Amino acid sequence: MDSDNAQGVFGAILSRDPQVALDIAQIAFPEIGVGPLHATQYVIELVGPRTSRGETTRSLLSPSALGALGNPSVFVLGLADVSWAPLTPSDSRPSYDSIALCWDVVSSRGTLSSGSAAQLLERVRPIAERLERIPMPLPTPDMIDPKVAELLERRESLDVGVSIGLVGPEGGIPERDVWVQAARMGFDLSPEGEFVWRAPHWPHDLLALASWEPNEIFRLGNVTQGVRHRVIGLGFNLPTSPAPLEVLNEALRAARLLESELQATATDDEFVPLDRTGEEELRQGARLAVKACSAAGFRPGSPAALALFGGPD
Repeated sequence: MDSDNAQGVFGAILSRDPQVALDIAQIAFPEIGVGPLHATQYVIELVGPRTSRGETTRSLLSPSALGALGNPSVFVLGLADVSWAPLTPSDSRPSYDSIALCWDVVSSRGTLSSGSAAQLLERVRPIAERLERIPMPLPTPDMIDPKVAELLERRESLDVGVSIGLVGPEGGIPERDVWVQAARMGFDLSPEGEFVWRAPHWPHDLLALASWEPNEIFRLGNVTQGVRHRVIGLGFNLPTSPAPLEVLNEALRAARLLESELQATATDDEFVPLDRTGEEELRQGARLAVKACSAAGFRPGSPAALALFGGPD
C-alpha cells in the first residue's frame, strides 16, 4: 500500500486490521529447492573421476563464457555437500566434485529445440575437456523436441486459476471502499494496479484482488475521482501456490468480508452466487487440480511447478 500518498487522499493511514487480516500462519510453505531441474530443464553435467579446480571452474561465470553458452544456470557440488548450490564468483572453494549447466526447455523467451541442444552440447565439449571432464546431457538432445511438446501440453492443461467474483450493488462498488478493506486484510497495491497478498519469502502472489472489467485497474486517482466498479474479483494461480487449499480458505474468508463491507454478492467465475455448496465445489475443484498437477510431476509450489507455470511476476 502506498501509505504516504494514500494518507493524503484518505486523511488517515490505511493499515492492516489484525481482526480481519488474512492469516499467513495458515499457509505451509514448501522448501524452494536450488539446483538442476530435470523436469523442466536441459541439463549437461560435467562428470569425471577427479575434482575440478575451483578457479578454473569459476571461469565459466565470465560474461563471454556464459554468453557463448546462452547464459545457463551453473550449479556445483563440493565433496562434502549434500545439495547443489549456484556457482558464484565469491565462492572461494579450491575444488568441486560436480558441475551442472542448466537451460530452461520452456521459458518466457521461447523454447529450446533439439538442434539448439545439440549445438550447446558441442560448445560445452571443449569446456569440459579443459576441466578434464566429460559432458553428460540429460535428456539427450534428440529428446528435447518431444520434451518441449510435453511441457507445453502440461502447461496448457494444468495452468488452473481459482477465482471468486464480487458483484457490486446498483451503482457499483466505490473504489475508495475497496482500498480501505484491502488494507484491513493486508493487501498491497502492485505496480499492475491490483491488490496483492504476498509473503516475503515466496516469489509469487498468494492472492490478488482486481477489477474484472476490461482495462480497469486500482489507483489513487480513481479514489479522488469517485470511480466505482461493477465487479471485482479474488483469485490465484493454483500451480504456483504454496498451499492451494489453505489459500482458497483465506480467499473465501476475504470474499465474505468484502461481500459484507461492500454490499456486494460473492459469485463463482460464472457469476453464480456463491453459497456453501458453491464453496465446497470450489474446494473440490481445487483438490482435483492439486491431484492432477501432482500426478503429472508438478506438485503446486514445487520447484518444477514454479519453473513451468511461474513466468515473470
